[in-house]
Amino acid sequence: LGAWTITLSGSTLYDLRELNGQTFLDATTQPGGRTDGPKIVIDGQGNKNNGLILRNGNNTVRGLAMQRFKNSHITVSSDGNTIWDCWFGLWYDGTTLSSGDDTVPEGGSGVALATGSDNNNIRDNVFAGFFETAAAIRGNSNRFTGNRVGTRADGTVPIPVQFDKHPCVSGAWTGGVGITVADDDNQIGGPTAAEGNVFAGLFLDVAPGTTQRPAMDVSGDGHLIQSNVIGLDANGGLVGVCGRGLDFGNAPAGMQVLDNTIVEPSLSAILMNGSTLNGNTLQGNLLWRDSPGPGEQEFNNFPEDAIAFGAWVPSALKPFQPAQITDVIGTAVTGTAGPGSPCPLCTV
Repeated sequence: LGAWTITLSGSTLYDLRELNGQTFLDATTQPGGRTDGPKIVIDGQGNKNNGLILRNGNNTVRGLAMQRFKNSHITVSSDGNTIWDCWFGLWYDGTTLSSGDDTVPEGGSGVALATGSDNNNIRDNVFAGFFETAAAIRGNSNRFTGNRVGTRADGTVPIPVQFDKHPCVSGAWTGGVGITVADDDNQIGGPTAAEGNVFAGLFLDVAPGTTQRPAMDVSGDGHLIQSNVIGLDANGGLVGVCGRGLDFGNAPAGMQVLDNTIVEPSLSAILMNGSTLNGNTLQGNLLWRDSPGPGEQEFNNFPEDAIAFGAWVPSALKPFQPAQITDVIGTAVTGTAGPGSPCPLCTV
């Protein structure tokens, strides 16, 4: 395949040195080899605890493929690091999962940022097959942009010919789970389409009745979540996700949720829940599902609609009447505050 493999064997749990600041680990500089994927593959063989740990800031890891670690492949505990153009959880050729049988997920996370790790840049990577979280974005003012989560290296998902989207059944592509976002002022996606992340084929082969994880599980304050595509692959093909799209069940506040596309989620496209939800702007998002929402599930007490409002939304907000469309002329859509709305400035 034109790639070199570093196989970590033996009984020691930690084989890789920590990067202790201003260190560039750039596999793209390896002479020769392939140009359509990482040239260097680090294989933990399922018996190594952690991969790389980035300390003291301003490290760069570029162009590595990392697979089969018990815990996180890259742990970030400092500021100003860049993780760029890497594969996490994919086999050497980028078309299958490194779990081998597609049922045993990768351990830990592909990338895990510790709380207090700020101004890091995770861009243009591929994550697939994770059980806990593909990437854990903690700390403040970090950027997660241009990544593909749950897909093969080329951004596609294999779908059996008898299905028109991901079937969400045992034996299907086990793309794993999405990401978690916490703390404050992190950027997931961005103003441009190139900065948006792709989430598709997210599924775990778990017991019936178990909730599939969302594409994004968000808490904290002040995040920008923009231009992400959930449920379409990198070529725009219909794939769907097997859980929710955006899960705001941990009551984030002060967010800008703009211009995201969520297509064919098995549960709600957006879940709003939590007593401290406040000051979030949801604007320009496209939520598309051919059939009605699946309604109330055995694991909750609210219907899974396009935008679902959970049990912890304050009772005063549950009957809130938003603006309603009153006129459509060509592509111009206008409207006024809904009947009985306490918000006269809520207009279309």
